[in-house]
Amino acid sequence: LGLTSSLAAAEEWNPTAPVEFIVPSGVGGAADMYARAIGQILVKQNMLNGQPFIVLNKPSGNGAIALGALQEKPGNPHVLTLLHTGLTVANLTGDLKAAPSDFTQVALFLQETMAVAVRSDSKFKNARDLVTHLKRDPSDVRFGYLGHHVLLSLAKPLKAAGVDIKRLTLAPFRSSAEAINALIGGFVDVVPASTPNLIGMLASGRVRLLAVSSPDRIGG
Repeated sequence: LGLTSSLAAAEEWNPTAPVEFIVPSGVGGAADMYARAIGQILVKQNMLNGQPFIVLNKPSGNGAIALGALQEKPGNPHVLTLLHTGLTVANLTGDLKAAPSDFTQVALFLQETMAVAVRSDSKFKNARDLVTHLKRDPSDVRFGYLGHHVLLSLAKPLKAAGVDIKRLTLAPFRSSAEAINALIGGFVDVVPASTPNLIGMLASGRVRLLAVSSPDRIGG
C-alpha cells in the first residue's frame, strides 16, 4: 500500500473523510480484487471510523495515471494506492517518472503467483510445446498482458529457455481481466497473469495453465 509521504509521522490512522483507494489497473483484475478485499477487511476491523471506502480505477500509463492522482493530494491520509513491482520496473526503464520511494509504504499486502494461460482448445498442451514453438518462430504467438511486472514473469524464463524475446508479439491491456477476455475471444493466444485472475476461467474449463511461478504446487 502507498500513501503520500507526510503520513509517515502519523501515529494513528483515524479517517475523518471518505477513504479513496486508487487502483493502477482496470475493473475486474487482480489489483482491483485486492483493493476491494482490503476495503472489506478495513470495514470488518472497524478501521474506517464509519467512513465509506471508495475504489477508483486509474489504468494505463504504466501506473503514471494512478500515482499522479495520488500526488495531487499530498499529505492526505484518506488516499491510498497499491504499489507493485511493475511500477518499480517502469521507473527503472524510464516509462514512469514517479518512483515507489516517493511514497510512504504502510503495509506489505501480498506476494503474487504468476501463471501462463492458453485457451482450453489451444495446440499448446504444456510449457514445452510453447517454448519449442517460440524458439522456431517467436513472433507467431500473440501475448496479451498487463504491465511490466507481468511481462517480466513471462520474458525471463523464455529468455533462459533460448527464446528470442525481442521478437515476441505483445499486446498490452488495461487489466489482466481484459487480456483474459481477449484470450477467450481468440484475439490473443497466451496470457501471463496472476493466479487470482485465472481461477474462474480455470474452474469453468475455458483456459489451461501451462506454467505457474510458485515453487510449490498450488492446490485447487
